[in-house]
Amino acid sequence: MASVGLGGFFLAIVMFFLASPGSFSMSTWIIMGVMGLFTAPFGRVLSQVATRYITAPEVGMILMIEAVFAPLWAFGFLVKFRRLPASSVAQSS
Repeated sequence: MASVGLGGFFLAIVMFFLASPGSFSMSTWIIMGVMGLFTAPFGRVLSQVATRYITAPEVGMILMIEAVFAPLWAFGFLVKFRRLPASSVAQSS
């Protein structure tokens, strides 16, 4: 898990000089850092460990299904917490 995290860290260092990050807030940087250093490597390690318990074709099928369902789960989660525009809040009062 540490090698995957370090790989992401070194990639971030290289891309820091090549990318133009714009004007992201500090909370955005923290979220991206958490995703890059913990979430992504942890998922990769879990998919590698899964081959101990199920066959490789089953792991491959789960990873392909994950690629389809991940945007749907994200959309469903974000729709629950979206904010109303200020104009609609003012009109409902």
